[in-house]
Amino acid sequence: MSQFKYTTTLKQHTPIIHFQANQSGATLRATELKPKFDKFLLKKNPNLKNNEGHLKYKVKIEKIGNPIKSVYKTYIPIRDKNNSYYQEGSYFGDNEAVLYNKIKIEFFSFDLEILKMIQKYFSEFISISSFGTRQNKGFGNFIEDNITQNEFETHLSKHYLICKKIENNKPLKEILTKYQTIKSGGRNGVKSKLMEYFLQDNLRWEKRWIKKKLKEKKIEWFNDLKDEYHSTNDFNFIDNEQFIFARALLGLSENNEFLVNSNSKDKIIVKISSIEDIKRFPSPIFIKVFDKTIYFLLNKKETINPIIFNKTFKFEAYYKSNKNNKVDLGRLTTPNNFDIEQFLKASL
Repeated sequence: MSQFKYTTTLKQHTPIIHFQANQSGATLRATELKPKFDKFLLKKNPNLKNNEGHLKYKVKIEKIGNPIKSVYKTYIPIRDKNNSYYQEGSYFGDNEAVLYNKIKIEFFSFDLEILKMIQKYFSEFISISSFGTRQNKGFGNFIEDNITQNEFETHLSKHYLICKKIENNKPLKEILTKYQTIKSGGRNGVKSKLMEYFLQDNLRWEKRWIKKKLKEKKIEWFNDLKDEYHSTNDFNFIDNEQFIFARALLGLSENNEFLVNSNSKDKIIVKISSIEDIKRFPSPIFIKVFDKTIYFLLNKKETINPIIFNKTFKFEAYYKSNKNNKVDLGRLTTPNNFDIEQFLKASL
């Protein structure tokens, strides 16, 4: 029966955020891996025998050893339900993260052509794929144990532009810091690289526009914004400033949140909805990790989906504690174009 099996070992380079992480043996799920791999193989060979896109093989995944608990404190910017460990960063609801040093995968199929394709292409597939929650931000990276970093980069370069490589002992924390700085701005007054990029062409971004509209339409809400939002320049609103919805280019978010002085538990929520019914636009930036090396990647065929250009969105503001009292701030449109490759190379 061994002729119908292919077995390989994966090294887990970053934790996977898993909805069942607290259960024994939780790791990469066959139900997530197989549909992705099926799609990948069918692109390589559309003539493979399949049943409505599902190839005829089975996947068995086994953990090797115990999870690496110490990595939680060192790498993962999340906290557990009991707050027994905490790192600055994002909180992913009830999901937690799990990391094993290695896992074993066994493929089984009576179709030897499919098994041959699995053996030929699995290393490439697993190198360019990530799994679980926040997989585009460096989480859920599994890579075949026997491939070198150069081989890994060769796999990446078939599908992605490698815009930047960064070495860091705490890659996930570094990714969080870099991504926040690029998109939203960092702590201690660090300005958004995206905001600065468009400011070169005298285009102002939506955060400034939101504050301007709050000041015009709800001065008491504007005055209630936390002091950190009121830098000197924020008060110098000019009538002829040209505004754009910039952050949509790096992934759509349904809401922006602003802290307020009046209640430490309350916030001003700015709800963002598409006029043209664009419900989802994921970040075009894909991040992979190999040991301590971070790769910032863009799709080689299409660095950014042009569907996001010149699209109009509606902005409404309300207090989290009173969702029924809304203020229509108006409409804002995304830019006509964006050289994301140039932006990333200049900003990282």
